[in-house]
Amino acid sequence: MATYVTELQSPRSSRSITGDASFERVFLFENVGAADTDAVLIADSHIPRIGDYGLTATGARVMVESVDCESDADTPKVRRVVVRYARHRRDFTESAHVERPTLAPPVISVQATSSTSFASKDAETGEPFLNSVGVPFDPGTLPQVDVTKYRIAVTRNEQTIPLATAFEFKDTINSVSWQLFDYVFPARTVRFCGLAAETQYDNEITYYRCTYTFDIEPDGYDVRLLDQGWSIIDQSNGLEENNYLVRVKDSEGNPSSEPTLLNGVGLLLRTGLPPVFLPKPPDPAWKLYKAKDFAGLGLPRG
Repeated sequence: MATYVTELQSPRSSRSITGDASFERVFLFENVGAADTDAVLIADSHIPRIGDYGLTATGARVMVESVDCESDADTPKVRRVVVRYARHRRDFTESAHVERPTLAPPVISVQATSSTSFASKDAETGEPFLNSVGVPFDPGTLPQVDVTKYRIAVTRNEQTIPLATAFEFKDTINSVSWQLFDYVFPARTVRFCGLAAETQYDNEITYYRCTYTFDIEPDGYDVRLLDQGWSIIDQSNGLEENNYLVRVKDSEGNPSSEPTLLNGVGLLLRTGLPPVFLPKPPDPAWKLYKAKDFAGLGLPRG
């Protein structure tokens, strides 16, 4: 795995920026292996993203317009990541802005939607609603509540449509905390919903307006489910290895018509004991989505 070393202090990456229209910063990696592709190095947390902002020594606002990897044939295990900045579009002349539409800053939008859902558990304790015999209520008898969901969209102009990235991150959640602009989302709380792209033509210049969409779930996308069912493990023979399932029966000896609470090991939950959710801690919750480091999307962090 590649090792980040330092940011090179050279004229091309000097922090003493004169306020020119563009400048570069160069970051050095060593011990680069076959698995350390350009995308892996560019996604490193030390590397600014396209669309990130900075300031020159004179206070002019600049923005990352490109991030590329460089290497020399005689030093294959050493790579440089070159980050090129240019003036924010509001500092460009009209002609310069027309020539470089991909320098337009990204636009973020947040949308809240409300829907109704059956409430099956206490909003504060998380305990499920149970009837007097200790089983969940029929869904049709549960009260309905309003549920608010948040969706975030990030739109920016790009030179190509990043389909490979969209396919790689399809239906994934963030594996680690992820910063988008000024907000840091905890791990496993953001789902990548997809990419939309549209061709743009501006004075014979072709580029693509790309929109990345995300759903936010502050409580996370992993789940623990109430242990309940219609069958239990039969232990009548006393031999655990030969146990088999038998249908739970009601007080009249008939198969139960509703799921019964179980105790986490396949038996009936004793009256008065709290419900069991599976998987039981400290085992991790079940995962509904694959997880990836969203730094690989290359979206602005500030």
